[in-house]
Amino acid sequence: MSQSSPGDTRLLPGDWHHVADELPPRGLCVEARVSLSKTRTLILNVTWLEADAAAVSWLNSTTGGPLHEGWRPVEWRYAARSDALVPSAAPAPKRA
Repeated sequence: MSQSSPGDTRLLPGDWHHVADELPPRGLCVEARVSLSKTRTLILNVTWLEADAAAVSWLNSTTGGPLHEGWRPVEWRYAARSDALVPSAAPAPKRA
C-alpha cells in the first residue's frame, strides 16, 4: 500500500482500500482483489454499480457481466490505466 503523509486523506492511484470500509466511485472501473474462496484471490477490473439493503452489485469490467456467484471484491484501487483522476488529487485547471 502506498504511504502518504500523516493527516493526508487523498486517495492515491496505488492505494488499496478495503471494500468493507470504503466503496469505489459508482460506475468507475477499478482494480479489485476478488476473493474466489478462503484461500484464492485474483486481481480483476470491476465496476461497482449500486447498493441496496440486501447486496452490492459488481460487474466484471472485462466481460460486462456480473461477477460469478461466490466471488466478492475485498479490496480495490484506482486502475493503473484508468483515465479517471482521483478528485482530491486532480491538478488545478490551467488558464489560457
